[in-house]
Amino acid sequence: MKNDQINFSRTPTKKKFGPLKITIIVAIFVAIVLVLVLSFMLTPMLVSGDSMSTTLEDGEMIFVSRIFTSINVDDVIIYKRVDTDYTVVKRVVGVEGDKFNLVKHTDSLGYASFSLEKVTASEEKVSFPLLSDQYLFLTALYTEHSFTVGADELFTIGDNYECSMDGRNYGCISTDQVKGIVLL
Repeated sequence: MKNDQINFSRTPTKKKFGPLKITIIVAIFVAIVLVLVLSFMLTPMLVSGDSMSTTLEDGEMIFVSRIFTSINVDDVIIYKRVDTDYTVVKRVVGVEGDKFNLVKHTDSLGYASFSLEKVTASEEKVSFPLLSDQYLFLTALYTEHSFTVGADELFTIGDNYECSMDGRNYGCISTDQVKGIVLL
């Protein structure tokens, strides 16, 4: 064979991936899929404030599921308030069809206290305390001194009643405002 000729008779050898290379490729693929799934399905968030104490504490890390099919009473949800830019975490206490009454109590000395009473399907009353300004706001919003949660609406309250800005301050929210359900 001359120096300037090429030998075409040999077939090139196929390089095989070794077990280490395959393991690395699979690990990278799994990591990418995991990051994508978690970023679309689960969102880590940091609790800011005391409105959900003692269930959730200020500075606590929570995980929020962005994928949900229904929202029920007692679910803890994340939603965007329409009157501010705040995203808040609160407990659902009322869903479509739930009825609430605004009640003013007067003790023997004439001092008034206020509550929001939910009448359940079994006619049991669940009471949530109201501050006087919350009572005044809700009685102005719901002039009949009672209201029923409408279609595609939720009524929410923070677990720490005394310092929570919630449905008692701004009424029902739309289910469209919900960004996710907290995984407790």
